[in-house]
Amino acid sequence: MPRGALKCEKVHFDMGQLCDEVSERYDAVCAQNGWQLKLELPDEELPVCADPDMMQRALHNLLGNAIEAVNAQGSGNSRSVAVQITEDEKSLLIVVSDTGIGIPQEMLSHIYDFGFSTKAAEGRGFGMSMIQNIVVRHDGTIDVDTEQGAGTTFTLIFQIKRQKEGSQ
Repeated sequence: MPRGALKCEKVHFDMGQLCDEVSERYDAVCAQNGWQLKLELPDEELPVCADPDMMQRALHNLLGNAIEAVNAQGSGNSRSVAVQITEDEKSLLIVVSDTGIGIPQEMLSHIYDFGFSTKAAEGRGFGMSMIQNIVVRHDGTIDVDTEQGAGTTFTLIFQIKRQKEGSQ
């Protein structure tokens, strides 16, 4: 395994609970700044077979980026971050959106490049590259929708492999 590669250890867990726990860590930051953190989860469990540590890292990075983007937006606009999980018969979608500064269109083709960073980001730009790696290792895809000055939405899409009743 190459240096720095993430080891993927898939287990069964409730993705909704994980998202709730990760989002909770950002409540204080949002409240302190007068921002909203919205969390929309289905009432029922969202059982998945994935690496919970990797999923947690991906969510932390997405939420951290959203907080930075909202912070960089300045005053005057309603500032918020939202996490939403939905599922249908075939897919689980994790959507993280913000009302931050958005990503300039000319930068979109580089956001997953290792080391790439926008001016708003204080980090070194490893987050989106890592998120993409995690999503790919779980046979998923990432969509991004952004508008400069209005915000960004990242959607992680994972195919659901349902267990047959009675099987382990």
